[in-house]
Amino acid sequence: MLPPSVLTPAFGHADDLTVEVVPRCGHYLHEERPDLVARAAEQLFTGAP
Repeated sequence: MLPPSVLTPAFGHADDLTVEVVPRCGHYLHEERPDLVARAAEQLFTGAP
């Protein structure tokens, strides 16, 4: 979990950075919301929307 102040400078280093907020989720996103992790991985590797 990162506060917005940590993420803001990252936008200056990547022109295609995407940030998603997952409510009520902790440090183990892959265990708590595997559906979202799988969808994000698929989109990343296939270029699907």
